[in-house]
Amino acid sequence: MCVLNSPKAYSRVLARDGGQLQLQIPREEISSVQMYSDRSGEVFNELHQPAVRTLWKSVNLELKHPAKATFLTSQSASQIIEILGHEVTPSWIQYRINSVETAFTVPRILKKM
Repeated sequence: MCVLNSPKAYSRVLARDGGQLQLQIPREEISSVQMYSDRSGEVFNELHQPAVRTLWKSVNLELKHPAKATFLTSQSASQIIEILGHEVTPSWIQYRINSVETAFTVPRILKKM
């Protein structure tokens, strides 16, 4: 499991994809990534900037089976979402998401995500 922490991110509706949401996180705004695993005992690692910048390579990824995730910002209660794919550029990490819950609204500017 990976936990991304960012003081600021953005959201937008993708009109061409039937209203799917896209979360846009500037790479330099990711303050830390916490990684957890229990495959070979408890493993925990936390990376901070600038080490975080090298975690993602520039790639587009479409998921055959959406991955479930918890979405949490300081502006709203936690929500369960599906990650449909992501795109990584030199400046951005962008996730295409769908909500699992019916009453899901995302502000344009996300704080403390």
